[in-house]
Amino acid sequence: MKKCNNRCNLEIYFVRHGESYGNVEIEPKPDFKKDNPPLTPNGLNQAQMLAVRFEKGDIDCIFASS
Repeated sequence: MKKCNNRCNLEIYFVRHGESYGNVEIEPKPDFKKDNPPLTPNGLNQAQMLAVRFEKGDIDCIFASS
């Protein structure tokens, strides 16, 4: 853990899941388990853009929910 002297620069990022077939209105929907729908092509693109954004790896901590 980094120690902060007088001032601390803290950046917090909030990221949601990418677009999936479970949260878009398209017909026909692909066959998937209701609790784990796959990402749409747009969702895959969103995930790739996020990976590029954080590829430097200068993140100290990640919190996630499922």
